[in-house]
Amino acid sequence: MGFVMVLSFLKTSIAVSPSVATTTTTAMLDGEHGTRQLIVQGVPADPQDYPFFALTASDAYDSTIDNVCGAILIHSDILLSAAHCHGYFNYGVQLFSPEQQQFNRKSRIVEQWRHPNFNRHNGNYNFDILVMRLADPVNDIVPVPLNNDPNVPSEGQVLKTAGFGASEYQGELSSTLMQTEVQYILPRTCDKLISDLQITGIENGEEVLCTESTDGKSGICLGDSGGPLLTLEGLLVGVTSWTVQCRQRSVPNGFTRLSAVYDWIQEKICEISADTPSTCATTPSANTSLPLV
Repeated sequence: MGFVMVLSFLKTSIAVSPSVATTTTTAMLDGEHGTRQLIVQGVPADPQDYPFFALTASDAYDSTIDNVCGAILIHSDILLSAAHCHGYFNYGVQLFSPEQQQFNRKSRIVEQWRHPNFNRHNGNYNFDILVMRLADPVNDIVPVPLNNDPNVPSEGQVLKTAGFGASEYQGELSSTLMQTEVQYILPRTCDKLISDLQITGIENGEEVLCTESTDGKSGICLGDSGGPLLTLEGLLVGVTSWTVQCRQRSVPNGFTRLSAVYDWIQEKICEISADTPSTCATTPSANTSLPLV
C-alpha cells in the first residue's frame, strides 16, 4: 500500500468455537493507530452464499498459536489469500462442506506463492496477494469469478465482504461467517483520508482498492485478511489486506485490487494447477516435436 506503511502484526491467542475448529490471533497496528481485527458490526452470512470461502486450519498442538486468515477458491485446486498470510496455511485449509453447510472440510496446501512485487519488510502493502494450490481438486464447489476490468468497481458502488474475524478489540473469533456492506471510494479520496497516517502511494489506485463503511459503523478487522471483496452480484474485485482504526468511518479499509493482479493470477494457475484450465496455452514437448528415426 504505498511507500511508507505503518502496519505490523502482534499475535495473541483467542478462543474459538469448535464449529470453526481453529484459533486466531489479534494483530495490532504500530503505535496509537489502533487494532487490526475483522468484520465489525456485521450480520451473519448464509454459508451457501460463500461456498468458495475458506480459512486457515489449526495444527494439532495446543501449545502453539495459530494464525487465522481467509482464502477464496478461484479454480478447482487454486485459492487466493493475502500475501501477508503466507505460512498461515502450513497446516492446511478448511473448505466449505455442502453436505454439512459448514467450513470444516480440511485439505492440504502444497504450494504457496506470494506476488513477486510484495515486500512487507519495506512497509509496502501493494501486491498483497497469495496464490495457493490444494493437494486435491475440489469438484463440488463453484469457484468465484474474478474481475479483470480496472473500471470496476465505480465510485460509490456498494460491495460486500465476509470473514470469521473478531468484532471488537481483543474479542473472540466469530463461530459464524459474518458479512457487511461497504462502498468503493476513489484512490484520491482514500489518499487524502489516510495522508495524516503517513501512508502513501494510494493516489493512482493501481494495486490498492479502498472502501468505507456504508453506515459509519461496519467494516473489516483482524482475521478477515485474505477474505473476499465482492460486487453484490458475486464478482470478486478485491482481497482483504489492511485496515486502520476499524470502527472509524473516516479511515478507509484496503484491499488488493484484483484487476491489477489478474494476469499474474492466471499465469500462476496455468503454471501450478494439477487441473490445468483449457484456456492455458500449451507448449509441445521437445520429444513430440522431433521426427521419429
